[in-house]
Amino acid sequence: MNEALFAPGALLPSGNVLTFAGPIGDGTKANEFRSGSHFFEYDRTAISPVWNQVTEPAGLAGQILNDASFVGTLLMLPNGQVLFTDGIGSGNSVWTYTPNGTPNGAWRPTITAFPATITRNQTYTIFGTLFNGMSQTSYYGDDAQNASNFPIVQGTITGTGHVFYGRTHDHSAMGVAQTTLPVSTKFELWTCPQTKNAACVPETGAATLRVIANGIPSAPVNVTIN
Repeated sequence: MNEALFAPGALLPSGNVLTFAGPIGDGTKANEFRSGSHFFEYDRTAISPVWNQVTEPAGLAGQILNDASFVGTLLMLPNGQVLFTDGIGSGNSVWTYTPNGTPNGAWRPTITAFPATITRNQTYTIFGTLFNGMSQTSYYGDDAQNASNFPIVQGTITGTGHVFYGRTHDHSAMGVAQTTLPVSTKFELWTCPQTKNAACVPETGAATLRVIANGIPSAPVNVTIN
């Protein structure tokens, strides 16, 4: 296969697709990896679906000027943004892309059972549907193993608005697009995420809990964190 065809993509929460792509090589070794890559978003909502080129900030445009598409990596973040790096290209900065639109409601995880009281450092199980999302989102062959079809547990302290992420493990399933399959995952909220930071003071009290899959959060449920 001509590696000039390699280009990363990420399925966005709205159902559109972001990709970093450039000119296709002519099959010769000298022109196998061609520069001139740019970002494009596939708009599936248009009457005639189309790839729209994304406006790039000047700093990013300069960074990717000589990049072939295969050097780019896209990673879906829990907040629905996409992280871009070209670590094996010419750049030394990372960038985030904030897509327009809203998450596809049919792709949203749901929570069906959860612990009402959570004590830090203890293991709990949370149940629901679509914890693994509708796709792997941004898995990229042998270049970047960064699929995100796994649940992320997010806790938000009501009084301060501070956000904490738990450790999830022992998922009951990893299959994507299982819209009605009941699933579960185990999780912990640590006492202090910065385990080496003596100044860290864990927050407790009323909070909300969400499960996030592929940048799409579930509706919040109310919990108490001790």
